[in-house]
Amino acid sequence: MCDHSGCPIAIEVFEGNTADPTTLTNQITKLKERFGIVKIIWVGDRGIISSTTIQKHFQTAERSFDWISALRAVQIRSLVEQESIQLSLFDEHNIAEISSEDYPGERLIACRNPMLATERANTREELLQATEKELSKIVVATTRQKKRLTGASNIALKVGKVVNLYKVAKHFKLDIQENSFSYERNTQTIDSEAALDGLYVIRTTVESEVLSATETVRAYKSLSQV
Repeated sequence: MCDHSGCPIAIEVFEGNTADPTTLTNQITKLKERFGIVKIIWVGDRGIISSTTIQKHFQTAERSFDWISALRAVQIRSLVEQESIQLSLFDEHNIAEISSEDYPGERLIACRNPMLATERANTREELLQATEKELSKIVVATTRQKKRLTGASNIALKVGKVVNLYKVAKHFKLDIQENSFSYERNTQTIDSEAALDGLYVIRTTVESEVLSATETVRAYKSLSQV
């Protein structure tokens, strides 16, 4: 645990197979009993301050702690589908406060990192092209005259190795027949994923009078100092 400046105030080592969210209970107890701190803002990544730990530790009647964390990709996608997040929000600024009935009593701060968006788009395109290159070899193998690749199971085995290697199977439509194979990009899933490029959403119970949107985002990013 570190304070806001990144200075360590307590260190604890857990067994390697300990789930991250379960480590929070000890730290809360430590702050209360060892240090006697009763009013504090916890800042943790989404792996530690999860929806489960929020319900267990922060949504109780005697709650005295506020917290700052972030949403997972699937939760952000849900907000986009609900149109709680619109790309037009980022036309002039890369930060915007939004609200959603799915997160009562919380502030949601949507942010967009243009550099990260470009990086993720480039990475995805590289993976798509690498996959297409290998899938094209399988197409050729099913059409060549000598040692032709046949059998749906045999073709599927080779296709599976390729898509599992580059982890972009969801972005392709595959047609495996007994004696043929074809593929094409799934533009719907690609566009859906691209809409989230560079987006992240901070969630918090800290009131705006205590920390502005920018200060809240900065507080979350301070985790890098830990």
